[in-house]
Amino acid sequence: MDEELKSIFSHESKIANLDLSRKAEADLADSERHFLGRVFNGSRSLLDVGCGNAFICDLANVANPELRYTGLDLDPHCISAGRQRFPSAHFIEGVFPESIGNESYDCVLSFRTFYEQVDYRSFLRTLIKASEKYVLFDLRVKFDGPTIVDPELSYFYYHKTGKRVPHIVQNLFELLNFLCIEEFSLKKISIYGYHPPFSSGFVPMKKNEMMVAACLLEKYPIGETRMVTGATDAQWSRDWCQVDINLPGYEKDWF
Repeated sequence: MDEELKSIFSHESKIANLDLSRKAEADLADSERHFLGRVFNGSRSLLDVGCGNAFICDLANVANPELRYTGLDLDPHCISAGRQRFPSAHFIEGVFPESIGNESYDCVLSFRTFYEQVDYRSFLRTLIKASEKYVLFDLRVKFDGPTIVDPELSYFYYHKTGKRVPHIVQNLFELLNFLCIEEFSLKKISIYGYHPPFSSGFVPMKKNEMMVAACLLEKYPIGETRMVTGATDAQWSRDWCQVDINLPGYEKDWF
């Protein structure tokens, strides 16, 4: 991440906005809430990448008091606020993934950060590498046309900075093809989303073409075998990875 983006993401208006708008589960988008119960109850440790004011820690503690929460953010104001609110939790000030070293967690969660990553493939790789069971992130997705990664064409203004940051809109099928490669050892990909009731950023497309969504990746347990196959009888098989897509307009036989 370059220095300009670091300065934008650590602007004082960020924590002020988070304190006003994200204090309880009801403040989450439906897509963000959709998979939380599964990862909270199925994990012993969770890394919250871009934790902001760390209110996810509060939700995690209610759902699973045994869950060990770690919040990571490059904004020192966010880390200070998190430590004050949750003194028993662990917080790291820094940039992901450099700041966690070789640590791994049952679940790696990243809300409102993935669709800001122009190099989204590298970011996804690091999320998956740091996880032993689950990766949960939110995204903006569409069916038609290539993934939009040009921050001069698709962007939003970051809080009160007056600065634009990338607003990446994923082509669903590009994303699925990328995630299904064998190096990620993914057992299941689940995506849940919908058309947002209001505009989300400045995007070069009809508003009803973009969907707000969340993606849950579930990894094979360490040591569990899986068969990766090629073409047989003119049929391509990806039986090693289940895909569960819940998006308006998605047809199962498209993938």
